[in-house]
Amino acid sequence: MKTLLQAAAAFFLPVAAFSQDVISAKAGMINQIEGRVLLQDEPLLEIQRTFLHMEAGQRLRTEDGRAEVLFAVGSFLRTAPHSEIEIVSAGLTSASVRLHQGSMIVDAHLVYDEDSLRVLVGEAEVRLLTKGLYRLDALGAEGSSLTVVQGNALLVSGAAESTVKKKRSIRFGNQDGAVFESRFKHWQEDELTAWHAKRASVIAQTTTKNNKRQVQDDLQILLSPPDILYGTSGQIYF
Repeated sequence: MKTLLQAAAAFFLPVAAFSQDVISAKAGMINQIEGRVLLQDEPLLEIQRTFLHMEAGQRLRTEDGRAEVLFAVGSFLRTAPHSEIEIVSAGLTSASVRLHQGSMIVDAHLVYDEDSLRVLVGEAEVRLLTKGLYRLDALGAEGSSLTVVQGNALLVSGAAESTVKKKRSIRFGNQDGAVFESRFKHWQEDELTAWHAKRASVIAQTTTKNNKRQVQDDLQILLSPPDILYGTSGQIYF
């Protein structure tokens, strides 16, 4: 039975809740796949992916599929078809991943500090400074790009550093070493953004249901008759 102290803490201290299969999981957990996805060149089946974690150094590659991976607690990364990522480090509150090719979106709900979430692309490093929505594209010979829909990011490329704010996009890693920054009103919609919207909606709905269920459970315990919570001797049950 949940203790009275645990119930009170859950009721008065709001905690971010996510779908049941991602609670208390460290970075690298494969949360959802569609289509053909390979881990270390081994094809994954949708029925096999539950609780499957990517360890540091492992690579996930999408062919005609897409994947959603936990990127530290409270954040997800979603990859487009024909993309490849590698987990560099994985923890509960911090992680780093390398985008080898293709595109991915990072949906960051919790950022603990400016060193928590990092994305490596080519010779550059992107640090996600705040919660927000970010997109990274590895464009081969054309370089790479970072698009910040919401939030703030720091791009470290060689000795140069650039802060990228919301509704700005920056192109880097070109052969001539030039960095180009631009502004936008609406990000370009494609297959990846559509799938991101779909998955974000599913997780939001699950989170709402879990929050409501948790509050109901906590209220039930807090409002239980004294003889149930304390017992006939007046002692609190733990």
